[in-house]
Amino acid sequence: MKSLLEKISFIVTGLIYFLFHLRLGHTPGETTLETAAQLLGTFPYAAGFTYLTLLFIRYTANDQWPPWDRIARIFFTIGMVFGLLFALYERNDRAQKNVSLNSPVSIEAPISEHDTPKTP
Repeated sequence: MKSLLEKISFIVTGLIYFLFHLRLGHTPGETTLETAAQLLGTFPYAAGFTYLTLLFIRYTANDQWPPWDRIARIFFTIGMVFGLLFALYERNDRAQKNVSLNSPVSIEAPISEHDTPKTP
């Protein structure tokens, strides 16, 4: 990171990464715990995929690792993808729970009095 623009874009990338993992709760304590749980939950996936990406970059760049700020940017980018996917999963899970609590759905098919068993 040599120029000021690179430093600013690095900080913005880190803030966007954090924003993708931010989970709002009813209290500040809940928000902190849920955000920390989200960060810790996606960290292994982001770190693993970052490592695989770095191995590919190293293989194509004649055994040279990229600078540390590029590695962090790759981690932030992959982490944003996992943060988005986990957020969509949680939102869908919450929506499914609300639907099942508000309107219970009968699993059985309705049977009318005119239905008769069919025999071969």
